[in-house]
Amino acid sequence: MKPSAWIINVARGAVIDEIALTTALQIESAPPAGAVLDVAAVEPLAHDSPLWSMQNVVITPHDSWMTQRAAKDNTAYFVDNLRRLQRGEALREPVPAEYIDPVIELNPH
Repeated sequence: MKPSAWIINVARGAVIDEIALTTALQIESAPPAGAVLDVAAVEPLAHDSPLWSMQNVVITPHDSWMTQRAAKDNTAYFVDNLRRLQRGEALREPVPAEYIDPVIELNPH
C-alpha cells in the first residue's frame, strides 16, 4: 500500500479491524495516510474512540448512499415493483419469505 493511500469504508464496519487501523493511522511514516469511515464495527462509534480526534480520519454519519440520484432510483424501483404487484407479475429482487418477520401472507387470494 502506498503511504499516500486512504482507506474508505462505506460497506460494513466489520470489514476493517478498527484497532489495527487506529494503530496504523497513528504511525505517520507508514500507510495508510488516512481513512474515511461511514461505518463502524459497533455503531455508533464509541465517543471515546481515538478515531474521532485523528486529523487524518473523516467520519460520516452512515448515510453515504443518500444522494438525490439514489432517492430517484429507489423511488423508481419501488414504483416499478408496485406496478408489477398490481399486474400480478413477479417483483424485482423480492425479500425471501424466510426473512420476513413477522411472516405476512404474500398472496392473500
